[in-house]
Amino acid sequence: MKFDIQEIIKIRRRLHQYPEYAWDETITSDILLEYFRNKFPIKLTTNIADSPSFAVQFRGVVTGKKVMIRCELDALPIKEDMKIPHRSLHKGLSHKCGHDGHMAVMCGLADIFHDKPLIKGEVMIVFQSAEETGEGAAHVLDDIKDCSDAGIIDFNPDYIFAMHNLPGYPLGQIIVKEGGFASASEGMIIKLKGASSHAAEPEKGRNPALAIADIIRTLHDTEGFYNDLPPGCKAVVIDINMGEEDFGISPGDAVLMVTLRAPSDDDITVLRERLRGEIKKLTKEYGLKYTTKRTEIFPSIVNHPQAVKIVKEAAKALKLSIIKPSVPLLFSDDFGHFGRDYKCCYFGIGAGVDHPPLHHPDYDFPDEIIENSVGLFYKMIQIAVNE
Repeated sequence: MKFDIQEIIKIRRRLHQYPEYAWDETITSDILLEYFRNKFPIKLTTNIADSPSFAVQFRGVVTGKKVMIRCELDALPIKEDMKIPHRSLHKGLSHKCGHDGHMAVMCGLADIFHDKPLIKGEVMIVFQSAEETGEGAAHVLDDIKDCSDAGIIDFNPDYIFAMHNLPGYPLGQIIVKEGGFASASEGMIIKLKGASSHAAEPEKGRNPALAIADIIRTLHDTEGFYNDLPPGCKAVVIDINMGEEDFGISPGDAVLMVTLRAPSDDDITVLRERLRGEIKKLTKEYGLKYTTKRTEIFPSIVNHPQAVKIVKEAAKALKLSIIKPSVPLLFSDDFGHFGRDYKCCYFGIGAGVDHPPLHHPDYDFPDEIIENSVGLFYKMIQIAVNE
């Protein structure tokens, strides 16, 4: 196994400097494509789902199993104030989830295949747009299937894998389990409509403020609203927009945005309908009309036993520590779409017990885990293609 770790770290830090939001990852894609075009023998398929998403394929000379690896392209709308040499050059955007590191790991893997070409089987690395908004996976997956049907690319993987760095776990530790691994989540946009009035006579209108206050209070009632739901179910208010900047008007309209999260798809359905029931009851009480809309829908990630076995075998062969979470992790990833039709495993790699958490302003991907991550993927592929 051979690759230039310092070169890969430079790529990671360059990617960190040019973060881009969902569906707009053009610079990111160009940086990677420039790198991959120097790695042969490969096949590149670009503009997947009419986006910067693309796929890189490595083929051995001997028929074997086909392995796909999913990697994310997008960054987050978080301002970076860290005084690091490779800090973000794009105002209001930064790689605070570590996708720059995940991409760098895939570059290291390509380096190995360049130095030591794949003998058996096939490997496809898919670089996917819009993971953070929950939109990318389904669109990219559908388009790859269409491209396969049209003979543009060969898509029928035996296994699909993806990783995510996880702060809070020891550096380099592998976090993996069969079945439910990461939670389902979705956004709910709640629009409330009452009637405005003069601020001197609020009783002559229908101000949604009290209904909003009651909804928030309900969501914090852990012994009431969440009764009989499993641990990990939660609804969090992330934005409220009500009225105008005019002190003479008692508002009539409001928009409330809530993130729902639950260990499984079934659990989030129960949570969603329970919240809708509360909204219906409270709006009736206050004489309001309402609508709700689902958005940014992330299905739960469910790992297949055979795919998990491959990850564990590879980790043990490399003497990497493994931990099995007792319950699904609370974060979400749209990789769950891949697991609905294929044997998949999504696993974590520890970013350090005291490392700043994901989406935190002080987060930066730990370069120390790149080498082991590349080695793990290479070992996984060796095991998978030779089954």
